[in-house]
Amino acid sequence: MATRFPVADGDERVGSIDEPQADPLIDFERLYRRAIENRYWLIGLIAGFLVLGLVATLVQTPMYRAASRIEISRVDTGGTELEGAEVKSEERDMLYYQTQYELLKSRFLAERAVEEGDLTQNPEFRQAYDIAEDAELSVEQAASIARDAITIEPLQGSTLVDIQASTPSPSLSAFLANLWAEQYLDANYEKRFGNTAMAREQLERQLSEQRARLEQSEAALNSYANRNQLVVIESRADDGGTSRQTLVSQELGALSQALGQATSRRIAAESAMSAGPGAGSDGGAAALRSALSQKQAELANLNATLGPDNPKVKAARAEIESLRNSLGNAGSVERSLRQAEYRKALREEQGLREQYDAAKSRFLTQQDQGVEYGILEREVNTNRELYNALLGRYKELGVVGTGTNNVTLIERALRPVSPYSPSLILNLLIALVLGLLTAAGAVYILDLADRTIRDPADVKREFDLAVLGLIPSIDTDDIGEELTNPYSALSEAYSSVRTSVGYAMDIDGPISLLVTSTRPGEGKTLSSLAIAKVMARTGKKVVLIDFDLRRMGLSDMLGARSARDGLSKFLAGAVDAPTIVRDERYGLDFIPAGRPPKDPVELLAGPRPKGFLEKLKETYDVIVVDGGPVLGLADAPELSRSVDGVIYVVQANVGTNRSVRHALSRLRSARAPMLGAVVTQLDSRNEAYGYGYGYGYGYGYGPDRVPDDA
Repeated sequence: MATRFPVADGDERVGSIDEPQADPLIDFERLYRRAIENRYWLIGLIAGFLVLGLVATLVQTPMYRAASRIEISRVDTGGTELEGAEVKSEERDMLYYQTQYELLKSRFLAERAVEEGDLTQNPEFRQAYDIAEDAELSVEQAASIARDAITIEPLQGSTLVDIQASTPSPSLSAFLANLWAEQYLDANYEKRFGNTAMAREQLERQLSEQRARLEQSEAALNSYANRNQLVVIESRADDGGTSRQTLVSQELGALSQALGQATSRRIAAESAMSAGPGAGSDGGAAALRSALSQKQAELANLNATLGPDNPKVKAARAEIESLRNSLGNAGSVERSLRQAEYRKALREEQGLREQYDAAKSRFLTQQDQGVEYGILEREVNTNRELYNALLGRYKELGVVGTGTNNVTLIERALRPVSPYSPSLILNLLIALVLGLLTAAGAVYILDLADRTIRDPADVKREFDLAVLGLIPSIDTDDIGEELTNPYSALSEAYSSVRTSVGYAMDIDGPISLLVTSTRPGEGKTLSSLAIAKVMARTGKKVVLIDFDLRRMGLSDMLGARSARDGLSKFLAGAVDAPTIVRDERYGLDFIPAGRPPKDPVELLAGPRPKGFLEKLKETYDVIVVDGGPVLGLADAPELSRSVDGVIYVVQANVGTNRSVRHALSRLRSARAPMLGAVVTQLDSRNEAYGYGYGYGYGYGYGPDRVPDDA
């Protein structure tokens, strides 16, 4: 059955086996106090970083920044679908602008700018980046340097983008920022209208070449026509080839038509002349013959009605005779006229035939020349058709293929007047941050390397152990004087331990207390003597027992190491009772350890220790036992079963939390009645935690007065 023991803060805890608690990964409060403890070293470290920041500012190359500003307008390319779902306009805009920002930082644009600005041979560029004149600089290397100098900064909430160039030269920064913007504008325009522009340029070259060929072919045709006196009136192409009308052919055609007409007139005149009188006569002869026929008809009528001798008949006969005479004279004239007409027509025909024969001779001569002329003419026509086709295509591209760039240069970069880097304030801030980080790392490493008790509150927080008292480190050679003086710091500190023990357990009746520690040298022996002393000061009858059978530090401190019948003989059964020494200086009885036994664990594990302590309670009010340390030994866990309470001594600033936790785990495994801990040897290192007492501590009992485990 577990026994409950009250603790200093008024709670109760079962004296059973407790699992050790793990150290927290980062204890910021502990780190803060560690920093306060090492504040002077940390201030020096930070100051060193600030000095380095100042030196870095002085030796750093000045950098100049220039920025050109462009505007990128959104180009609507219609709906976009991804996996069947239409992308919202905001997402399209985000994708579009993100793409443009990446293009602005691309190696393609960098190499284009390098080639356009001839940066590989630019003396200012080489000088700015310490490139020797005879050193070869490739386009790729220059592009890499230029890309590192360029920063793309989109202006939030707008379509404006700043192209910033940072170089060691102010003029180079402005030049590079403007060059970058211009090349981006050109590249974007070529991307949108590059095919049309290239086609227009190619058509312009082809038009120029075709125009030259057309002019050459026309000049050759005209030269040939002039040399051969070829005058072409009209030329046209048909399915059978090319027909042309020259001046000679036109003249031959006209002469052929005129000759045909003259021949027709000559034949008609010759026919009229051969037909005789009356054939084809003119209007006068015809009228006479008509009148003669009419009068003959009238004469026949009159002769029938009036008779031959009628005057009217006679008059008609006379008139008819007159008409016959006139008609005879007219026939002679008609023959003369027909002969004259025939001769005229014959002469005209002969003249036209001569002209026709001459023209025909010239035409036949030009027919041979027309073959070469036709070849030259077809070449001219072919070149003209090609030229017209190219010209039509060029005009179409001029209407369809033109457009405006959606990227505009808003502001050109100006030459900066002062460097933006190095910045003394910025470098000092960076140095300060680095110094603080380094200091924080140093504090963390120091804390990892030194897992000792600096804050007495850690005893409760990490070990679940009440703090019974805080003992300062005293710089004096006479510890006895400090203990016997009730007003000394050491005496006052242990008086608080006595009070805490009174809160932790009932001290009105006889009690037995075990004082132990993790390892030797933490002050458990001194604490045993001091606790016994302050208990005796209250009027109680106190006995102090040196149960550390291995080191016997308390016996050395009180000068009783040579006692013959010590505790070890009693536990071994050699004597009936150990020697009890009265120490008037401290006002208590003391039982020395005696000679060291061969196996102390066997003596402590038996029933005699507990029976002996119970026997002493019949005589004494308080029994204080100075036990051995816990780590590596079984003495203290065995002895803890025989006492009413265990006071655990923890030395500040020494040892590790892990060792303390392990030692407490062993005691709790033995069901030791733990009352709490006494933190000893607090000094200036603990001032940051509020435990300084203002004594100017420097622990040291003197080499002749301090035992090994004191």
